[in-house]
Amino acid sequence: MVPTVNRLVLDGAKLDPGRPLALDSMGDLVMERSGTPRWRAGSGDSFDLDLGPDLPYVHAVCDEHAHRALLATEYGDSVYVLDALSPAHVTVLTRLGRFDMDRGMRHLRLHLLKADDVLVQYETGLAVVHENRLLSWQVEHGRIDWLFERIGDGAVWLIDQDGHNVGFRLVDGQRA
Repeated sequence: MVPTVNRLVLDGAKLDPGRPLALDSMGDLVMERSGTPRWRAGSGDSFDLDLGPDLPYVHAVCDEHAHRALLATEYGDSVYVLDALSPAHVTVLTRLGRFDMDRGMRHLRLHLLKADDVLVQYETGLAVVHENRLLSWQVEHGRIDWLFERIGDGAVWLIDQDGHNVGFRLVDGQRA
């Protein structure tokens, strides 16, 4: 079995009409004339995606060896697994509990943890995905004022508006 080797390929890239975003050997993302985002797999298959309102800012981690990508957007609710192995297919891995009062407060980042794990950090929660296909855990902390500080000592550390650290263990999402 070939080990998973993730690589961040899109970090907040804007998906504009007429300008495809490359996903390494996984194909690309395009905004169709109809306004529908579409993944065009290297195999020739294509899949429409619901990437959220407005023109999405896309974040993606690809593993070319496993022919799999993890994809999410700044404003959308879904985290997708794009699997390019024949037959290519798309799965919604999880839905994020997003802040609904003001979409401008939404944010999302993907952090590479080790060769096969990715931390999904968004305004009201955290999730860890294993091998770009398995949800290890997800925590909805509900605090938009907790900002990312660092990853270390086996935890992801956030900081509140008063400068207090709040940690979540990477192994299970429990408070550190």
